[in-house]
Parts: sequence; C-alpha cells; structure tokens
Amino acid sequence: MPLSPTLDTPGFLVRDPEIWDAASKAMYQGNYTSLASGKVKYPTKLLTLGFPASTTPAGRILNDFAAKLASHVGGKLTTLDLNAAWSSSAPAGAKGASLSDLLSATYATLITKEQIALVREPFYADYAAAHGGRRPFVNPVPLSRWGWGDSVPDSWHADALANKTLFMDWFNSEVVPASNDAAQCTESLVLYVGSTGSASPRNRYTSAPGVPLGFSSSRISVFAEVPDLVFPLGEVASLSSITGVEEKLPVAVDIMAAKGCDGVIVKLAKDLVAEGVLTVPKAGATLEGGEVLLRRDEVHGYY
Repeated sequence: MPLSPTLDTPGFLVRDPEIWDAASKAMYQGNYTSLASGKVKYPTKLLTLGFPASTTPAGRILNDFAAKLASHVGGKLTTLDLNAAWSSSAPAGAKGASLSDLLSATYATLITKEQIALVREPFYADYAAAHGGRRPFVNPVPLSRWGWGDSVPDSWHADALANKTLFMDWFNSEVVPASNDAAQCTESLVLYVGSTGSASPRNRYTSAPGVPLGFSSSRISVFAEVPDLVFPLGEVASLSSITGVEEKLPVAVDIMAAKGCDGVIVKLAKDLVAEGVLTVPKAGATLEGGEVLLRRDEVHGYY
C-alpha cells in the first residue's frame, strides 16, 4: 500500500554497485546523474548521527567503517546532534518549536490523510459496488491508522506539509547543502545506523497496532527529499532462540547526501568495493551466502 505521494519514492535492493548505477539510470532517468565512470571529489565533511560507542561488536563495525571512509575521502568525522543543530539554526517559521514537537505528527498525518482520500475511499466504493454494499476486511494496522486520520481535523494535512517543508529546507541548507562543484555535488555526507544486528524473532508477540507518531533518523530522507542509501558492513553473531545455535545478523549503515546527489553515493559504494572496504554480498542467508532455511514459496499458509 502506498504510504503517501508526498513521501514516497521508488527504490530497490541490489547486491552489486554496478547494477545499482544501471538500475538508478533506468528508474530515475533524467533525475539521476551517473558518476560511475567519472572522477568524483568526495566531500570531506562526514557527519555521524546516533552512532554507538565501539564497545559492542556492531559498534566496532560501524565506527571502523566510518574511520575507513574518512581515510578514503581525506575527510573528518564529526558527531551530528540534530536537535542541537536545529535549536541553533531553526527557521523563523518553526516559531521556536523543537524538532520532535514540529514533526511529531507530520508522518502520521501525511500517510493517513492521503491514504484515506486516495486509497481507502475509492477502494471501499469499488468494493461496495461489486459486493452488495459490503465493506472489505482490512488488516488491523492500516485500519487503526485510518481511524486516527479520521479523528484529526483535515487542516492538519496542510500543517504537516508546511512542517515537512520547513524541515526539508533547513536540512538541505544547514546539514547537506549542495556543492557548487558538479564533481562533488554535496558538501557533506550523513551516516546513521541502519542495523546493529539485533534479533527480532517472528514468533514474538507484538503490541497492538498504533499510530506512527514521532520522529527518527529513518524519516529524515522522506521529509528532506534527499537520497538515503544503505551499505551492508558486516555481521554479528547471536545465539538464536529458534535454531539453538549462533546465527549471523547484519550490521548496516545509511548514508545521505544533498538532494539529487544519489550518484555520488552509488559511486562511493563502487569505489569502496574496489578498495576492499565493502564486500559485495552473496545470495543466501549471510553476506557470504549459505542456505536459506525458510523460503516463502514453500510456505503454503496452513494455519
């Protein structure tokens, strides 16, 4: 189900940076500038957001990668405190609101209000027309979110768009400004944690569905309209409560750049693979391949 036209952008999963570049050119066409065959002047300003200390296996992997990246581009690592940066340079339109207050309901409002108008209402109407006025069964998660969207005023949608735009303009000017040098494209790169290899067993009961309120690093790119690409860095071992043996779980980093600079990150991935900093994952259960013990096409849905 689409989240919202305001936030959504198409993406894909690839294992090889060469395919990444070709797929980006095919999908984004004129909105993508390939730098795969050219020389890139990488930004030397590297900002780490929410990185853990090197006291855990995942923390060591993440910080080791950041150090190697800094060495590769001849840059310097700086810790980014997003809330402090906002507090010191927020636009007047924010009227003194903190980042968490400004964006607390932005995501939830955009996805619910736009899904209700563009998905739910026409779907319900078509279903009712075809099935004697009946309403279809809808899974609990979208149903609870739509219910929340119905409960808040329609004026919240305009407010959410305005708040998203405030953050987008600020982030693109203060954190990842565009470079005047076409060979560099972006003045900085932002690194944040994609995965620390934490186990999340599928047989664990979850809480009841709720509304996705709040703000986190994973929502920066959809609000700011900047590229956000994930690099697999390694794996950490964890004793599985299911298999009874140690299984490998992925550690990954997200990298963001200025708007329109997707090609810089794709080129960076290609160069880091060539330097041996990154490894192209193999197909299978781990980065090195291995048997996949559960395949969806072998699950028949007998409950």
